[in-house]
This record gives sequence, C-alpha cells and structure tokens, in this order.
Amino acid sequence: ARRVVTGLPDDGGAFRTSPWVVANLTLDVEPASPGYPTAWDNVLRDSEALGYVVATHQSDRAERDAVWTWYRPFPDADTAAARRRVLATPGAAWRDAILADLGPAHHELERRIVSLDVLRWGHGMVRPEPGFLFGPARARAALPLGRVHFAAADLGGLPLFEEAQWAGVRAAEEVLAARGVAFTSSL
Repeated sequence: ARRVVTGLPDDGGAFRTSPWVVANLTLDVEPASPGYPTAWDNVLRDSEALGYVVATHQSDRAERDAVWTWYRPFPDADTAAARRRVLATPGAAWRDAILADLGPAHHELERRIVSLDVLRWGHGMVRPEPGFLFGPARARAALPLGRVHFAAADLGGLPLFEEAQWAGVRAAEEVLAARGVAFTSSL
C-alpha cells in the first residue's frame, strides 16, 4: 500500500518482507515418486524450500500437462543482502537448485519438464517477527484512510490465504457499513 497510497503513517519498518523464489514447472506427465504418491501440497524433508503444490490438481491430467509450483523463501536476518543475492542469481542456477531440491523425490523429473519458469520476488510476504503480530503497526495499517479500506494477508500478520480472505471480507464489510448498506456479517 505504501507504494501506491500517499498519506499512510510511517510503520517504523514493522512490515519487513523476505525475498522469495517461485518456479512453475510444466511437466508432460507427473514423474514417479518413490515412497508416497504426489499430493496437492508436497513438502520435502531437509529442504530449504517450502516444497511445491500441484497447480493442476483439479484438472483432467489425462488431457493436460501437469504444473508444479515450487516455493523458496529467504528468511535471512539481512533481508537486503538476501534480496541482492536472489536477484543476482541467474535463471540457470535456479533451475539447477530446483532440480537438486526436487530430484531426490522424483527421479525422472528432469526428463518430464516441458518448461520451467522462475520468478524472483524481491519483496515476498510479510515476516511475522516477534512483536509484529500483536503490535500497533499492524493494527494501524488495517485502519481505513478516507474512503480507502485495506485488505491483504500482511494485515493479519501471517502470509496465509485465509488471512487475506478474512481481511478482504472485513474491508468489504467496513465499506458497506460506511455507506449505510445493511448486511449480515460473514465474519
């Protein structure tokens, strides 16, 4: 919000974010997985990544390629240095890192890749650091500024879809109340 809305109060640096790398792997077919079958959300033991989701889990896989979305945050204490490192790492190095991460769980993975798209996010989701979750900066950031009402996962303090959903419903209900529209709360 700070990048698009003028007049916001200073948050004192409370909303700190980490860089992330996200990759979409399009596969001609899902590779075999020794041990457990592939689930919708997959986490690998001893990995610095958060794992991957099967983004096409609701599609008819017999007629479509599979897409896996792989996630890796960089929660380093020095976020600026981590950001520079993430952004300076070339795409080929990310490809190698992703294959090294996922390869042990999926031996045929490299042969199954149709395309691999890597996105480097310099500012990913908010970091729920000590004092932030119940701190004043987060509460202030959720307050409306005139007719602008704010909704995002960051306002809940945790980078979760459910937090973003709740914030969106809360902001929508604030707008309805401010306009005098009768409604039954969904919260």
